[in-house]
Amino acid sequence: MVTFGTTVRAGYLDVPVSDFLKLTGRKPLTVRYMFQHQADFQLGDRHPTE
Repeated sequence: MVTFGTTVRAGYLDVPVSDFLKLTGRKPLTVRYMFQHQADFQLGDRHPTE
């Protein structure tokens, strides 16, 4: 786990890929977009005990 974290911090995984676009024909959604439109991504009922 420590080595993996070091690899991420060092930027070794900062390689742009276009696999999602090639497979689906559309650009992926950003996490920011998903949080801004979170009601569109909820599955089922939400309860305060979850």
